[in-house]
Amino acid sequence: MFEIISIVILDIAKIRDNSVSEKTRKLGNSTF
Repeated sequence: MFEIISIVILDIAKIRDNSVSEKTRKLGNSTF
């Protein structure tokens, strides 16, 4: 049970990292 929860948390962290990286890419493209 604990393993499933940890996997879900890691998945959420990955999604957040991906969204942040996409936002930074858009900002970088617009500024440069």
